[in-house]
Amino acid sequence: MMDLFIRRSWFLQPANSEALSSTALLQALDRELASWKNEVDFPSFWYLTSAAEVNVLLDDSLQSWLSQRAQPDLQLDFVASACTSWHAAILDFASSEQQDVLVVQLELNQYRQQDCLDSLGIGIQPEQDGLSVVTGIAVSWLSKVATACDEAKILECDLLSQPSGLDGLLQLIRLVRRRLATAPDTPVVSFDIHSRWGKQLLKGFSQQVRHWLTSVESDQQHFLSIKPLREMHTYLLSQQHREIWILTLGGGGRIGCLRLTSDSNHPHGFIPRAVHRQRLTLDASLRQFQAALAVKEHSADAFYAMVRSAMSYPQKRFRGHHNQVFHWHPSHSWQQLPQHYGAQYGEA
Repeated sequence: MMDLFIRRSWFLQPANSEALSSTALLQALDRELASWKNEVDFPSFWYLTSAAEVNVLLDDSLQSWLSQRAQPDLQLDFVASACTSWHAAILDFASSEQQDVLVVQLELNQYRQQDCLDSLGIGIQPEQDGLSVVTGIAVSWLSKVATACDEAKILECDLLSQPSGLDGLLQLIRLVRRRLATAPDTPVVSFDIHSRWGKQLLKGFSQQVRHWLTSVESDQQHFLSIKPLREMHTYLLSQQHREIWILTLGGGGRIGCLRLTSDSNHPHGFIPRAVHRQRLTLDASLRQFQAALAVKEHSADAFYAMVRSAMSYPQKRFRGHHNQVFHWHPSHSWQQLPQHYGAQYGEA
């Protein structure tokens, strides 16, 4: 058992996705982090993450930013698990030897993000669920050491996966109910978003739902992996509640269960979970997304099929793998991203 804390957190996600470019969002992040760097023990280990997986790295502004930030004394790891990527970073950190990390949530580039949702049939193409991405950026400082200024303590974090088979949905509902039963009096933030699968899942909690706190996603706007962090700010850091459950849907049949408290002295410690790690090669994944972009103007059907194939989290072989974390190992240094995967290889 250990203690896990969120020392600081910040996000910028304007309602109008076109209000800020990737460059403007990254500049805002730099300004925010400038005030953090005065802190003792500022992390030299960063998780990069995105609901779009490494597809987001085809954004040329992000490539430039990463090539400038990457230094020998800074370790950058790219981990993700759909819109539950914040959970993936928390789980990976908890089982690591690191004492402090930054989690940078890169929900940049409306086109790359929307392509992923549309390829899964839940986006804005005809007959789809209608989820429309809202781009943004977020950062959180996770630590295993308590300080006087911690924003929250992480009591539980699970990333549950719907097993294959006819009763897979029912099994997932039972698993979530079991997790919530460990703290039955703690208010629950709903996972309800504009998703047919989500609405179906919600029916399994028909009696409890009327008592749940409202999801910050009230329409078709989709906040991607930043949703749970926004809900922490809305319900916990605003001091509306001292403890909350945040439920978050993730692609590929996942639901993240996160219990947080504003009481850093809470006696409940965090029990590290067994994590399923899938190591992937950054180069191979990026080449797949680039190949998809090359056919986009010629065949929408082929493009979306290739995007779906390039993504890891929808693959059926990972169904039923709880606490699944996808980790991309770079084939080149981060400074070389523009050289190997820049705009000259396709739309970025």
